[in-house]
This record gives sequence, structure tokens and C-alpha cells, in this order.
Amino acid sequence: VQLRCQQVQCLRVGNSEIPNHKRLQISLQYIHGIGRSRAHQILVDLSIQNKLTKDLTGVELNALKEEVSKYLTGGDLVSSYPVCYFIWLLIS
Repeated sequence: VQLRCQQVQCLRVGNSEIPNHKRLQISLQYIHGIGRSRAHQILVDLSIQNKLTKDLTGVELNALKEEVSKYLTGGDLVSSYPVCYFIWLLIS
């Protein structure tokens, strides 16, 4: 019997998959709604170094998931767009 090891290629954060082999600040930008400055701010707020995503500890990963959940990201961001656009139309 031959067993093969399967290596995890990505992590699930904020309903998105982020690459495992890139630096954390770059990986966070794969989440729709998080750009360069917000990714940097998340790392500063959590006092996490900009290391490879695969090198995160369990505690850091849980803190990261909790912090990302505070922001409007992914499908939530897309579904709120029509409402924001409608409000903008009413104001202008």
C-alpha cells in the first residue's frame, strides 16, 4: 500500500481562499474587498509579521479570521453594492 501526502495549497479566510505560499500581506489581497493598505493595517492591528501564510500558528490564524470578519468582504460586499448605489443616487 502506497500512501501519498497531500499538501494544503491555500487557507480559507473570510469566505475566500488565500494562497499558502505567499507572504501574508499579499495573500490577504486575494480576498475581495481587502487591498494593500487594509491588508497592511490588519497585520499592524494584530501585530503579526509579514511571513508566509503557511507559517501562521493556529492562534494567529484564528485572530486573522476574526479580524477579517469585521470588514465587508466577498459576497457581502457584492450584495451590498446595489443598496449603496441606490443611496448614492438618492443623495445626488
